[in-house]
Amino acid sequence: MNGHRSSLRTKKGCQFVIEHFTKYHRPANMKVAPLNPKANMEMELIKEFGTLFPYGGNDRLEKPYLDAREHFNNGEPVWNLFTHKKSRRGKRGGRNRVASSANSRSTLSPQEIVDKVTLAKYNGENFRIVARNLVNSSRKEVILELGLSLKDCRDKQLRDMLIDLSRHYFNRDPPEKTLFKRDEHIVFKYTNRYFEDLNMAKLCNSPDILNSYPVRSVNFTPAFSYTKPIRNRVLNYIEESRSTDPPPVTCNCSSSEFMDPTLGHVVTGNLAVIKNSKLRNLLNKGLTYRECHQWKKDDVLNSIEKDLDTHIAKQSEKKKTPVQCFQLWKSDILAKVRNKLAHIKIRRFKKPVLSDKDTLAELKKLQKTFIIVPTDKASNNVSIVCRKYYHDCMIKELSSNVYLPIQQNEETLVKQHQQDLRQLNVE
Repeated sequence: MNGHRSSLRTKKGCQFVIEHFTKYHRPANMKVAPLNPKANMEMELIKEFGTLFPYGGNDRLEKPYLDAREHFNNGEPVWNLFTHKKSRRGKRGGRNRVASSANSRSTLSPQEIVDKVTLAKYNGENFRIVARNLVNSSRKEVILELGLSLKDCRDKQLRDMLIDLSRHYFNRDPPEKTLFKRDEHIVFKYTNRYFEDLNMAKLCNSPDILNSYPVRSVNFTPAFSYTKPIRNRVLNYIEESRSTDPPPVTCNCSSSEFMDPTLGHVVTGNLAVIKNSKLRNLLNKGLTYRECHQWKKDDVLNSIEKDLDTHIAKQSEKKKTPVQCFQLWKSDILAKVRNKLAHIKIRRFKKPVLSDKDTLAELKKLQKTFIIVPTDKASNNVSIVCRKYYHDCMIKELSSNVYLPIQQNEETLVKQHQQDLRQLNVE
């Protein structure tokens, strides 16, 4: 402090402090704040607040020694010496980040940049931040021409600061390129619920598995193919429409408690019409329900091996890579699967309902008397319709004026449709 006061009195010492407190401020504006007794605390604050020449009143750094003016005269950007805090804000708007950054470039000319920074300085604003934002947001050709506009600038500090920011513009580090990982799908057949304990997504994307895969920069996305739901075995309306058997002449709906009084036939969604409790409980779960098959760990391992072979065959042809290159990756996955299966607790197995003989017999008996169809607007639910009434509705619908009998075969009919569409300019 005494050294700065002596410099102001004798005009000897740090020229930046002398110039600042004689041209812009007076010694009475000087404030003294004590610092924590920490080594190199002053140097850390100089870098943090950016007060080194030409941005502030400090002319050097200690330990290691660095003369800011000499550093500047050698063509090195002083701005790179400062400590820049990274933003804590996460990444947002990643899809249009490239396009938005290009559109956000400033359209100011070099002279307009100088005028804006000069105005900010003499209005008492933080002109250093204004200068940095204007330079960083300008185009390359504008910054190249900025040096010509600075020849007429009388403010030496402002001129040196813009020159240093221009040097930083061309010497800044390029943005880090994130390694793009291509999604690679592997389809596994969902054999039983042991797959839920294996966590195939985590297993396939473990570092050792990815390193043994012959294609780099890959992110595996496991998908599963499932067995058919009970819908295919329960519903019989499609088979009935294709059947060549004569339609039933009579029905026993009049003696059923589920008869619709308006229609005079059984048309219901009440599953109490099914006497077998196992079949009734199964249909209560919906037509998209899949029954669990026998839980065997060997079935899971064999299924995974077949699925890996299928994936290898496709990728070998697609990537033009020999099948042998995938064998290490396949063996590593199977080894991890065996290890996990060995530590998984054996689960209890319930026999599928539709594999029970009594239940199947009850289902066949039900399908002979009724037509089982999905409910309109609630396709997961079941509606049970009298077989005779179903046929009567079909015959009534087909006999109406909505449908017309034709004598043409399928090929001739398709050609006629194509010709009609061409006349209407429809492709």
